[in-house]
Amino acid sequence: MARALVELWTTVAPGEREEFLSRARARQAALAGIGASYWVFERPDAPGEVVQYVEARDPATLARARTLLDVGPSERDVTLHQLEL
Repeated sequence: MARALVELWTTVAPGEREEFLSRARARQAALAGIGASYWVFERPDAPGEVVQYVEARDPATLARARTLLDVGPSERDVTLHQLEL
């Protein structure tokens, strides 16, 4: 089964960290509700440089997930689809 993934990069200013984390928790709850996974990672060598991943079982679920993400202007996103090997 091919999977679909969105990768979102953003830079979080120190004063915006709590707001970002609150938004990430809300995203996680909403995405879990449609069967999509959500992860957030931060670069250890560059605090505030954050990448978020949204994974879905198929492109249709990923499309639904993207509507829930409400991608902000400071987030750079890329959609990826798994190759069958």
